[in-house]
Amino acid sequence: MPEQPHPITQHGGDPDSCYFTGEGDMVRLVNELDWENTALGPICSWPESIRSAASIALGSTFQLVVLSGPEMIYIYNDASSSIFGAKHPWALGKAASEVWAEAWDTIGPMLHSVVDSGRALRHDDMLMVLGRHGFPEECYFTFSYSPIRGAEGITGIFISVLETSERVVNERRLRTLGELAAAVASARGALAQNLYDLPCTALYLVDADSGRARRSFVTGVVGEDSAFPGKIDLDECCVPVARAFATGTPQEFDAAGMLVAGATWPEPPRQFIAYPLRPPGACRPCGIFVAAANPRQPFDNAHRCFLDFVAGHAATAVANAEAARFEQERLDALAELARAKNAFFANASHELRTPLTLILGPLESLLASPAAQASPDMREIVGMAHRNALRMKRLVNSLLDFASIEAGRMAVQLVPSDIGELTLGLAGLFPRSITSSRAPATPSSASTTSCASSPSTRSACRSSRSRARPSSGARWPSSSRKRSRSTRRSGARSASAAPSACNSCRRARGAGSVCAAIRRPSA
Repeated sequence: MPEQPHPITQHGGDPDSCYFTGEGDMVRLVNELDWENTALGPICSWPESIRSAASIALGSTFQLVVLSGPEMIYIYNDASSSIFGAKHPWALGKAASEVWAEAWDTIGPMLHSVVDSGRALRHDDMLMVLGRHGFPEECYFTFSYSPIRGAEGITGIFISVLETSERVVNERRLRTLGELAAAVASARGALAQNLYDLPCTALYLVDADSGRARRSFVTGVVGEDSAFPGKIDLDECCVPVARAFATGTPQEFDAAGMLVAGATWPEPPRQFIAYPLRPPGACRPCGIFVAAANPRQPFDNAHRCFLDFVAGHAATAVANAEAARFEQERLDALAELARAKNAFFANASHELRTPLTLILGPLESLLASPAAQASPDMREIVGMAHRNALRMKRLVNSLLDFASIEAGRMAVQLVPSDIGELTLGLAGLFPRSITSSRAPATPSSASTTSCASSPSTRSACRSSRSRARPSSGARWPSSSRKRSRSTRRSGARSASAAPSACNSCRRARGAGSVCAAIRRPSA
């Protein structure tokens, strides 16, 4: 087999001419770096295990890092350069304790445990606060520390690392948005669950009458903080909340000096955005939502989009709360209208009782008079007036009964009722219509047409028949069918047919059919 070229080549046996082969910026930077002025020394003096590990790392497209020597000097490839942020390429050839001095209390013990024990170590989505972009940044990594063994023992640490900051933060943000969508009625609780991405939020509701914005809630602020006063005058355009209300557009502002410290992170939030909340169809905002950006995340477009989504859910919560308030006001108005209606009916019923009593007295006296006894026509007319006055009194009593039931002052008693007598009473209200009717009857509706021929009476009797038919399939008596046929032949019908039809209803009722009516319990 042809001999494969070694990744480290020497020219003329000169140790200073050793270099790594391959392409990429980091291969060039590693070859160009003056390693003699580092704690690791020139490349040719490196242990074979370190040179092999560095060759593997530089030739890989995965994020691989080599820490060599007791000082743990950094050697990394192109894929790993993004981990160092603004510290790249300065970190190449520097000790890990110098590169990550702000996080050495976390990183140092883990690295020393690998060197001392000789056992590999792994962590998933581990939080590290790094200052790689000029501010303490919230970073998450999944990594593995493996010892590099050589003839001299453990000569370094081989690191396979994957930064998961974007995934972890996005999942946390999406979880917050989902909680806001599921619990719009309790937006404050959902916002308080994620003080990492939302270290501080506040909601102001606009009072159009006073021209002020009243603070509804604030999260992430310990105690009473002057950064979010209870009320804000909307005429003060220098205040970002008032400016967002006046312009109707989100307002970004720097509030680094407004808060002493955050509830989650030691650093107070720096960037804030005030969002005007405008319900659909509204001309002016009904509230302002203020959200602070995570001080340990770059304030980029993704960060702004997340805050925009949170403000959108807050606007939905406010709109739903306003809709619920309007609905409750409407229900209260309907309840007040119902109470007024009941009071009116109760008063009207009491007022109607007095004239009805005065009408019934003379009518009863007139019915008992000798003149009424001697004149059938007069007795019929006075009797009809008396019956209708009694019916009017029963209706007035029913109004009072229903008012008492709704007020809870009356017990309802369900008792069986005679549907035949009810039908007779309905038919007796229209004797002239029944006498003058000449509509033909059919055999299947003999009993119904015998009771009444006017539309209202026919409907009442048909309902009585359908309710009175026993479930066992009992048939109507043959006498009723014969009477109907004989009446149809003669072409005449009289009011005396009504009692026979209702007798049929009464016999059907005797088979077990009853209906329930509401009656006032006896005293």
